[in-house]
Amino acid sequence: MKNAMTRTTMVLAVLTACAVSANRTQATAPTGGVYEWRFDSGANPAVPEVSGGGGAQAAISPGDFSDGWIPTAAILGAAQGIWDLGKSGTIALSLPAGAVGASGLVTVKVAQYYDQGGALYSELATVSVPGAETVGINASVTGTTSTGGWFADETQWRVAAGSTVSSVLITGAGGGSLIDSVVVQSSLTVPPPVLTIQPAGPGGGQVQISWPAGPAGAVLESTADLNDPNGWTAVPEAIQTTGNTSSVTLDAVGGARFYRLRQP
Repeated sequence: MKNAMTRTTMVLAVLTACAVSANRTQATAPTGGVYEWRFDSGANPAVPEVSGGGGAQAAISPGDFSDGWIPTAAILGAAQGIWDLGKSGTIALSLPAGAVGASGLVTVKVAQYYDQGGALYSELATVSVPGAETVGINASVTGTTSTGGWFADETQWRVAAGSTVSSVLITGAGGGSLIDSVVVQSSLTVPPPVLTIQPAGPGGGQVQISWPAGPAGAVLESTADLNDPNGWTAVPEAIQTTGNTSSVTLDAVGGARFYRLRQP
């Protein structure tokens, strides 16, 4: 009976300690940031020249009659690095997990060409953001050429509470679209993952720590002393990911310990 009581005390100490650590990690939360594709090269998929972090990329799927990537063309003015989407071609932007989430606004700005006489490029490409609804549209002229000019087509999208945006789709017009650059901007904050701790194993001799999967490169760390900022060390046990949950199972021995997730 005494051994059983001691083991239970250890488990409760670990559980209490972990809960404190989880609350402390909630004090910091990553922000969305800015992702800008200038298409300086014909790479496909293309990485953004300006990045808010993570592995964002743009996958270009040109439609019929596309000339592909155009480094420069006198008829298109000073613009450089242009994707000719052809008829109804697409640019699919994938954003890193957590780049845009929670409730708030995200802005997508597409610089695209138009014909002054409306001969070919008389319609603008359209933008869609799965998981969000459009709340504003603004288009302005940013430059002119001998045959037309460049539009900055800006749309604002509201992300519902509890939703996450991880992609943006740009679809060229039926008559074709020329895209010079794309900017995705968000000032949204993303709630950090919360650690969940529960007894595990025969007789409660272990504890399982779990959290929502997603933070790329996140490291689970532990310490026996919250007052020692240098006392945090990575948990050596293997982390298992099943579906949308990551977890690790630890022996409930050695007294109370505190746990946190750290994003390098």
